[in-house]
Amino acid sequence: MPLTTTNLNVLLPGIMSHYGAGQPVDVHFNVIQLGDFESFQNNQEMQGVMTLDLQYWVHTKTGGFEKACDMVLHDSKFGFIAPTVDMSLTVELTKFNVDRVEIVSDTFGFISGATIKL
Repeated sequence: MPLTTTNLNVLLPGIMSHYGAGQPVDVHFNVIQLGDFESFQNNQEMQGVMTLDLQYWVHTKTGGFEKACDMVLHDSKFGFIAPTVDMSLTVELTKFNVDRVEIVSDTFGFISGATIKL
């Protein structure tokens, strides 16, 4: 399902009223820090910690793009498994816990990092 201002309005309140309903949204991300990997002998799960910069770019009605929101998810713990079947590696995310959300910018109103974390 493509991301739009309509289905992102719960996570980013106000994006739909600012840009209009159904506008496509691209998500750009940058892994700032990645490490603290662990694996467990009794199951296939592995885990790590990362800091991730997420940018939400809206396709505007005039045909351009506008960065609607930029947030950093600090020290996010993630769990994953990486099974290999017929020489194809698949990575499945099993958990994702965010320590802190920093709102760098948003163009459509006040976004609460605490609300996004929840």
